[in-house]
Amino acid sequence: MSGTLDQQVVAIRHIRRILAIQAILPCGAAHRLFNHLGGILKGLSRDPKSLNSLQLFALTLPSAAALAPLVSDFSLRDLRKNKVEPLFLSTGAFWYEGAMVRAPMFPQSRPLDDPFPFRRLAIDSTTFRVALVRVAQNSIAEGYLRKAPRDAFTLKKLLGQLSLPSMMDLPATLDAKVFLPRGSIAVAKMPRAQQDERSISALVARSWLLALLQVLQGLDRNFSARDELAILFDDGVNRILLVHGDDTNLVGLVLRLCMLASTRFRRIFSSSNGFGLFIPSLFKVFVDAGDNEPIRSSVQYAWQRFFRSHAESFVFQAFGALTPIFLAKTDDSTRLVMADDLFKLIEALQMQSIDVADIAGIRGANEREERE
Repeated sequence: MSGTLDQQVVAIRHIRRILAIQAILPCGAAHRLFNHLGGILKGLSRDPKSLNSLQLFALTLPSAAALAPLVSDFSLRDLRKNKVEPLFLSTGAFWYEGAMVRAPMFPQSRPLDDPFPFRRLAIDSTTFRVALVRVAQNSIAEGYLRKAPRDAFTLKKLLGQLSLPSMMDLPATLDAKVFLPRGSIAVAKMPRAQQDERSISALVARSWLLALLQVLQGLDRNFSARDELAILFDDGVNRILLVHGDDTNLVGLVLRLCMLASTRFRRIFSSSNGFGLFIPSLFKVFVDAGDNEPIRSSVQYAWQRFFRSHAESFVFQAFGALTPIFLAKTDDSTRLVMADDLFKLIEALQMQSIDVADIAGIRGANEREERE
């Protein structure tokens, strides 16, 4: 695509309008448009001096993500053959790291002098554009796995370790102290910039979780590599819960992931302490939720399903995972709250139903896997 920056932006927006008017295009048209957008991105990546490349990247990739499911011969092999895989698929990191070219298109951190151009968002333009790119990349991975679940194992490695702007304060290693209850997150008292950063991070986290859900559904039921699953939970899922444990939508997605994994990979969860991967973070979310009944009832429902699928094995693993948290140094009042909430979770194991509105949208979400 040639022309000035304004002309390029107008051309890309015309493509977005076409997709808004007619979301489903003929295969030939979708293929041509997708190749055209891919050519734009490849050209931008070869020009390390272009100061507007990130802006065009953020404008172009969402349209490519909308077109990707319509391209009949779209494949991971073609992306690698044309050397555009880093442009279309995320590695889990928010900022670009490692071997990526040091160029405006691939920022490695937020520039200190970056302006805040939005009226309603206290977010700098670089963070906002990188978030758009990461959401689009995760959307491409999710849509691709719906058509080609056989590549789930490959994309599992690509997702890697998740990092978000809202996670920067978390320690490199999650020990028992991290999972001690801290009470509900006072988002309203945070500075405006921090609130908006959390919102942007939540959008990226949601797209990553949806892609991971497709990965787990595509993996073979005989998958037994607990250490590989631990990377996804320790460096991704658990960190999302630690930072966004008050977000009902994200908690619901995480619970769907946990229920899916526990029923699909029975070998890991019956004999390899699979529940130890996420029980501490779910318990922290439950205790911190306080009076937030949609989140608490969703966690209780998930515990019911874990018990129905694995019976005493789940109970033993849950107690084993929570013991270090109860033994961690804290005050007596916190221990009493934790003990009371643990008793409520144990009570939920024998309940026939939990009569609270399913705002998280997890009721019955895993019935097909449980039947199989």
